[in-house]
Amino acid sequence: IGPGGLLAQAIHAAGFAVTVVVFLQPGQTPYGLTELENVMQVTVEQWSIEKGVAPLGARLEKVISKSTIDTRGYSSLIIQGRYQLVRAMKYWLQGVDMERYFSKDAQVTASVLGPMQCMLKGVCAQCLQWQVDPETGQRTKAVYSCSWQQQPLDIIAIDHLESRSNGVFNVVPTLNQLWLARDKGIV
Repeated sequence: IGPGGLLAQAIHAAGFAVTVVVFLQPGQTPYGLTELENVMQVTVEQWSIEKGVAPLGARLEKVISKSTIDTRGYSSLIIQGRYQLVRAMKYWLQGVDMERYFSKDAQVTASVLGPMQCMLKGVCAQCLQWQVDPETGQRTKAVYSCSWQQQPLDIIAIDHLESRSNGVFNVVPTLNQLWLARDKGIV
């Protein structure tokens, strides 16, 4: 389950109700699922990223309706996953009545998974993540995501998150390739 599972366990240990929904690609098996299931309610759902937002929303609605825990009292929703899941959840949440599933003032945060390659909190700028104005969708500022891994969902620039995740701004692999090419006498 990874960092999301550790976060869920910590929140649960602090005395809060936690429901974990794990979306997996068909054929995937999560590491640490048994340990998580021993301490809280966990639902595992198959969802292929390629199938898009609608199937994700339908499955999530099914999971919530079957849950023995009333999620309408939940004050926060934490999304841990790659940019595809973050994007799908953002679009699904824009189209649903939040009060139907969570408390009226529920805060929704999502992981931006900023790498800390420099280990100096922002010196290399590999972790820069744009934020947007929720009303206009226009970029407003860049933040160091290595020191702010969970950000409010409505201000995350998902297009930038996707390009960063796909390595467009990944300097370290580029430098490694140049170094190896230099050793081979190509450069």
